[in-house]
Amino acid sequence: MFQTNLLKTTTFRAALLYLSIFLFSSSTLYAYLFWNTFSLISSQTDAAIEADIADLSQRYKEGGIPSLARRVAVLSRDPRLSIYLLIDPEGRPMAGNLNKIPDMKDAGEDWQEFEFVRITNNFEEKHAARAKTFTLPQGFYLLVGRDVEEFNKFSAVILNAMIYGLAMTVLFGLIGGVLISRNFTRRIDSINRTSSDIMAGDLSRRIPVRGSGDEIDQLGVNLNMMLSRIESLMNGMRDVTDNIAHDLRSPINRVRNKLEVTLMKPASPEDYKKIMQETIAEADELLAVFNALLSVAQLESGARDIQKEMLDVVDLIKQAVEFMEPAGEEIGVHFDLDLPEDPLFIKAARPLMSQAIINLIDNSLKYGRSNDPVISVGITTSKDTLTIYVSDNGPGIPPTDMSRVTERFVRLDASRNRPGSGLGLSLVSAIAQRHGGELCLQQNLPQGLRAEIVLTLDT
Repeated sequence: MFQTNLLKTTTFRAALLYLSIFLFSSSTLYAYLFWNTFSLISSQTDAAIEADIADLSQRYKEGGIPSLARRVAVLSRDPRLSIYLLIDPEGRPMAGNLNKIPDMKDAGEDWQEFEFVRITNNFEEKHAARAKTFTLPQGFYLLVGRDVEEFNKFSAVILNAMIYGLAMTVLFGLIGGVLISRNFTRRIDSINRTSSDIMAGDLSRRIPVRGSGDEIDQLGVNLNMMLSRIESLMNGMRDVTDNIAHDLRSPINRVRNKLEVTLMKPASPEDYKKIMQETIAEADELLAVFNALLSVAQLESGARDIQKEMLDVVDLIKQAVEFMEPAGEEIGVHFDLDLPEDPLFIKAARPLMSQAIINLIDNSLKYGRSNDPVISVGITTSKDTLTIYVSDNGPGIPPTDMSRVTERFVRLDASRNRPGSGLGLSLVSAIAQRHGGELCLQQNLPQGLRAEIVLTLDT
């Protein structure tokens, strides 16, 4: 039983690749949003501090230190985020909501960061702050800043949410990759098991199809069609082998028996000559079978080059009928021609097309016999096609056998005692296909068979 390692499957690797791309894209987007949010709030905080500094600077210019101290005292009564501290030259607080100069950390561009204690609901809390400091004339010291603790907490919440979001994305992505890979692997394993059974010789096995119409189902449908075709070809090969063995055994036995009987008793030169002539005739029949089989194979495979030329199909049919008329007169067959008076040219290989028409007439002579046998040969045309037909008023072919009589060595005569090799219609079909057409068989009402070689007009 096949068990594919999930980590080695193409689906899982593809899922990891897509997950990596998604994580990279998401991380980039999160970082961009976080940075923009952080920058926006920071710029707003800095702008508020700069506004306070501008206000206090104006007060200092207008009234000096007393005016500045009064303004700082007023602003410090606001319990919001602003932080102020004015220190005299002896280091004593004059105004503000801080009681001493905090320990500063340089944040660049004259900005300072520090921690201070804020009393909220009678509880002391350490908060982070951002500020600018100034040393005024006569040794006075001014600090203007903002409490950024809430901003830092907000930033930490956003950052943690992004990290947890990416972690959940990775987790669910891996779980989804495993589930998809397991589903894909089960379907691939079923294909592998079916392939192993087929390689073991069971050509009846087929790949399971869910009916979902996805690419795996389409692959399964195509493979099943291919397997059906292979099974049909294998069965055809077995049938051909059996038929060849049967068809070759009879003439070979006849040749052997004739030669054996001739050797068992004294014979005159005339007797030997007669036996040799009969033997040659039997050998010619065998060669004809092999030549026909070779022609069919070469035409179907495209290995045989054909030289097409513009020829008058009306004249070609007349010549074929004229060639077969003596054989028809011997058994009382009447030919009925339905041909146009004017020439009708097509591009085709003359020997092959002539052989196809003769084979159809020969087939009607062998199997289309009746009390008053008539074989009709003619042409019909439409806008795009030209049809050469040969019909008879014999017993015809049962509808169930219509599709298989063009296969090699198929003969409806179960005893296979009637003349013929079962290759005539196969050769006609191969010739028609080599010319871009097809051989069509249908009932010739009220009785008989109608065989048509349908060609496109640009053939």
